[in-house]
Order: sequence, then C-alpha cells, then structure tokens
Amino acid sequence: MKYRLKKGYGSHFVGRKRYVAGDIIDTTRDELRGAIDKFEALEPDPPPPEPITGLTMVKVDGGFDVVNDVSGKVLNDKPLHQHEAEAMGAVAKDDDVDSDEESMATELQTKQAALDEVQINVDEALNAYNELVNQGKDTNDATIALDNAKNKWTNAHNAMSAVVTEGNDEDAR
Repeated sequence: MKYRLKKGYGSHFVGRKRYVAGDIIDTTRDELRGAIDKFEALEPDPPPPEPITGLTMVKVDGGFDVVNDVSGKVLNDKPLHQHEAEAMGAVAKDDDVDSDEESMATELQTKQAALDEVQINVDEALNAYNELVNQGKDTNDATIALDNAKNKWTNAHNAMSAVVTEGNDEDAR
C-alpha cells in the first residue's frame, strides 16, 4: 500500500532509507507501526479477507470446533470461542450459534455452580473437623479431608477466575 509522509513531521526512516515530507513509500501498515500518524494513505485499506470456504463452525461442549467440510476433520485441538473459530475462516453451520458473551456467561455459571458445590464440601469438612476437635478426638483424618476439600475449592475457584480473566482479555481486544 502507498503512503505519503505528511508535512510537519520531519523525516522518517524505514529500514535504512530516509523519507521526508511529500515522499511516497510503498509499504505495509505493520512496517510503519507507531509512526502511522505521520503518513496519509494514498489507497483505501484493502477489504478484509473472504472466509475460506469449506470450513464450518460446529458447536460442541465448551465452545466450537472448526471442521473441514471435505475431509470431515476437526482442525482445532480443543474447543474454541466463537470469535476464534471465525478468525480461522469458519462459518456457522447452525443458527443456534451464541454470541461470545452468552457462551462466556454460560461457562461462568457452570464454573460458579461447581465452585458452590465444592464450597459446601469445604464447609462440611470444616464442621466435621471442628466437631472432632470439640470432642477431643484425633483430627488427622479430618485434617486430610479438610485439606483435600480446600484444594478442590482452590482448583474450582481458579477455573472460574480463568473464565473471568479470559472474558476481560477479550473485552480489551
């Protein structure tokens, strides 16, 4: 794409070549990076690439698979978010494709339910431990059960936090 260095911005180097105001350069937007504001585009931005035909987005548990229509092979290793499948060029096969926000909310609800269930187990283990302590009995087995319940809670909490963090990362894009 062709760009012209604007007046009032001094000179600019691309590689080892120096450009001054009015000079035209044939380069990519990526090569200009942070200096893009120094240049004016002489051609319109190219249209976005057309989706590759033959790739279909299929909803599965936890996200979407991208399937090659000809071979029937799944191209991804693990389920993708909708925007990731679309970035691969896949088109939706069904009308039931949710928005990323809806799938993220569903995943978050699932993780929260798992966390709540584990919290109940932690509470039960803690109550059993406290009861043994109050009775003056050996608490070794109860301590192990309580530690295991705490570890499960930590894992469930981290899984839920990962969903929230991933959603925040996507919002920032």
